[in-house]
Amino acid sequence: MAVILKPFDNFKWGVPERTKILSALVEAEGAKYLLGAKWPKCEPNPAGPIDCSGLVSWAFSLCGLFLPDGSFNQIKVCKPFPGNPVPLCLGFADLHPPAGVVDHVNIVLDKKYVIEARADFGKVLLRPIANWEKQKGFLGWHYLEGTIDV
Repeated sequence: MAVILKPFDNFKWGVPERTKILSALVEAEGAKYLLGAKWPKCEPNPAGPIDCSGLVSWAFSLCGLFLPDGSFNQIKVCKPFPGNPVPLCLGFADLHPPAGVVDHVNIVLDKKYVIEARADFGKVLLRPIANWEKQKGFLGWHYLEGTIDV
């Protein structure tokens, strides 16, 4: 399955893709954090540590969508999401302001929670969206530009 990102198109998700990504993320809860750690693309049950952008990249790869490494690069293939976030929206942040650098990303699971790999917690964990929106350096919710073409 080849996936082509077409800039400025809304991402078209099918229920199977959405379910596959969200289920895999829930199973990743508790994995250890390590800066720079990546999981093999498309591998359904990886082991070992992971970082925030690695978690995002790995999750989307399960449906054949390959994002760049690093949250500072991932935000470049996204657009701001207006309104309340929906599942698979990405939350970006500069956790060390005033650096002005995107250095963190998470994924919205549902109306209440995001999942993220955090150095300060040492693992992949669920956090309430309300807490995340109050996070120092929060840069807003975003969605992927592009369409899955098979």
